[in-house]
Formats: sequence, C-alpha cells, structure tokens
Amino acid sequence: MWLEYGLNEAQNLISISEVTRGKTALKCPYCQGELIAKKGKIKVHHFAHAGETCEPSQNQNIHLPLFCRFNLVLNNNYLEHFRRIASPDYKCTGLRKERKIIRYLQEKEILEHKLFPTLSPLGKAILKQLTLSEFCEAQDKMAQDKLIELQNKVVSLERSIKDTIKFQTTDYYQSRPIRYHRKVEKNQRLKEEELKNAKIDFHLYCIHYRGVLLSHLYFLLIETPSQTLFKIGVTSRDIDSRLSEIKIDLGKIFPDFSITLLGFWEHRGNLEYYFKYLYEEFNYPLENFTEYFNFSDIEPIKNSLNSLGYKQLSALEQEVINGNINNYKSSSNNSLNSS
Repeated sequence: MWLEYGLNEAQNLISISEVTRGKTALKCPYCQGELIAKKGKIKVHHFAHAGETCEPSQNQNIHLPLFCRFNLVLNNNYLEHFRRIASPDYKCTGLRKERKIIRYLQEKEILEHKLFPTLSPLGKAILKQLTLSEFCEAQDKMAQDKLIELQNKVVSLERSIKDTIKFQTTDYYQSRPIRYHRKVEKNQRLKEEELKNAKIDFHLYCIHYRGVLLSHLYFLLIETPSQTLFKIGVTSRDIDSRLSEIKIDLGKIFPDFSITLLGFWEHRGNLEYYFKYLYEEFNYPLENFTEYFNFSDIEPIKNSLNSLGYKQLSALEQEVINGNINNYKSSSNNSLNSS
C-alpha cells in the first residue's frame, strides 16, 4: 500500500494532495522518518521515505475498499490471466503456476478465498461488471466493515495488553523463572508496538474515509458551438463555487460555451474513479484534464447516475464525518482535490 499521509510539526496529518512534488517537511506517521512526495503519471500519488522505508508503512492495509484507479490494480500480464480465469468457460488445470496466480489474485482481493475462483466486488469492478448503484452498494458495506475490522484490532490488542499486565501481578507469574519473565515482557513490548501501529492504521483510514464521505459527485453538460462534452467530478464545497472555477478553466480553451448541471449527489465522491474507468472509451482529453467525456448517447449514462438516488448516511458514516471516532486532526476536511 502507498503511504498517502504525512505528519507536520503540529502532528496534523497532511494528504499527498495538499503538497507539491519533491522533498517535504513531513514525517512518516509510523517511524517519524522524512518523506518525499511522489507525483508521477503512472503510479498513485504517494509519499516515499527519504531513507529506508519502515516496515509498518509497507505492511499497512488501510486502503478504502474499491477506491482505486482500477487500470493500475494489475499489470498487463496478470490482467490477461485474470480475464481468462474469470471467463465462464474457464476450467481449472490445477497446475502449480495457475494455483500461484489464483493465490496472488486472492491476496489482491480480486478473487474470493473459495474452492473455485469466484469474483470479489473488486474483481467485478475491474471487469466493469458492476453498475454504478451496485458499485456504491458494495463499497458502502465494505468500507464500513473495514472500519469495524480495524477498530476491533485496536480493542483486541488493548485488552490483551491489559490482561498481560494483570497476569504479571499473579502468584503464578511471580513464581516463574526470570527467563519466563523476559519472554512475557518481550511479547508485551511487541504487542505495544503493534497497538501503536494499529491505532495509526485506524486513524489514517478514518481520515481517508471521512474525506471521501465529504466529497460530492457532480455531472455537467458543456456545450460549445462545435461540440458537446460532459464532465464528471467531485467537490467538498458548494457546487456554485466549483462551477466558477470550471468556467475559468474552460474560458482558457473555448471562447464561447455554456454549462448545465445535470446532477449533484452528496457523499458520492467515491464513485469518480469507477465512473472514469467504466466509461474510459468515451474519455475526451482536454489539455491536462482527464474528466471530460464525449458520449454519443447520454441517456443510459444519465439513467445510471440518477439510479443512485439520495445517499442516506448510516450511523457509523455519520460518526466518521463528525470525527467522533478519530483522534488525529487533519489540516482540511477533504483529502481529495476538486476535479
């Protein structure tokens, strides 16, 4: 997993989207090492350690489920194998190489851990088999399940550490030899280190999750004398403020144009990556912008978006937004750039 947050001097978490490329004054939340902002065109924007990368940041598993650039999940070689395995005509050969590929796809959460290769929601998304509403339904559940999983890990470690402290006061412990004490103390230190990293994982996940929930999806119609385009994007502000910025950007490209808001969906910023991936064949490059599309028939797309309806926040999602389960402070309410 990529490290997407660093700590500033005030111990606030700063998103990779909030800094410029190159050396930063930020520290790794896990080891306090210096960080460099990596902002290339192929890999996901992330922080890298200026020195040796610490193990906790390498082993973190705090990604928001189904929130990714789907074309970067697998390289072409594995993607070809995955499409073959996902085919209805697939027959398992049982060969060692094939079993290794299947295990890899399971580790990447693309296939479920079942006897016969079964597509996970991520696998279905990569193959563009999910509608927009199905995608949202799957991600809403998975994101909340992941939050509970990370929270339970913290609670479990805290309980284990307390139990060990209590155990060390017992007559049985006191009667044991010194080497036994050292072994228990060593295990306790390892648990304390694991707890520290688990808390960081949980807080980073909460901040990322909160930023996504505070992002709203919009869909625009742009008409010029020569062409009709559509724009998908997210913003954490009111739509009028975002439209003003878009008009300035488009004014540098088109001398004459009009913008019509076709839809605005609160708390649905999670959908932007999948929308771009699902309709990538209709993408219309406009200078450095990647969120414009040229659809020949817009009605199916509008119907798919309108099927989303109003997102009713769950009690857990509301707690995330309110920051009731997050002790770290973020420098902004949104970890995503408006697009």
